[in-house]
Amino acid sequence: MWFARPPSLSLYEPGRYGSHIDGSEGLGHGIEPLQGLAAHFALIYHPNDVLVIPTLGVTFGGAVGGWGTSTRYDGLTFSPDGLSFFATIDVIGIGVQAKLGSVTLSATTRAGIDVFAVGGRLSDPQIAEDATGKAYAIALRGDLRACVRAAHDGSSRVCLFGGPNFVEGSHLMNGGYAGIGATF
Repeated sequence: MWFARPPSLSLYEPGRYGSHIDGSEGLGHGIEPLQGLAAHFALIYHPNDVLVIPTLGVTFGGAVGGWGTSTRYDGLTFSPDGLSFFATIDVIGIGVQAKLGSVTLSATTRAGIDVFAVGGRLSDPQIAEDATGKAYAIALRGDLRACVRAAHDGSSRVCLFGGPNFVEGSHLMNGGYAGIGATF
């Protein structure tokens, strides 16, 4: 997965006062794009040979990137660690498919919720301490998939897939994903 513009982070400090800094205060905007690897599991309903309905999916992954320090107007800075965590929950989708012999081509759109978490260091001119940045975002993704039968029973397939993040939080066309997978 690739996120061109990570969402604005809300920061939580376990130290000083266990305080919370809302993402709207400008911290987390300056961090760089995230690139990551993930595992995705989904339940997809095929009511007929043409219609595809992704019903529930979950992705767990880690990402690198996000380097760069973001600074707020009063000098408070957040420097993220090089590794972050993300998870996605796809709630519902719709799409079409075409079967061409042993090959199946499909295109779907899925809506879901993304969760991001990144550790780092929160600093002001007097003190520095560990903090965790968290963000939640509504997402709308596209998915293009080409699958070929892997067994003679016709139910197992190996697939190449990929697509854009049409909407990721408040950003349009914010990254995308690609991969290889299997269906059973």
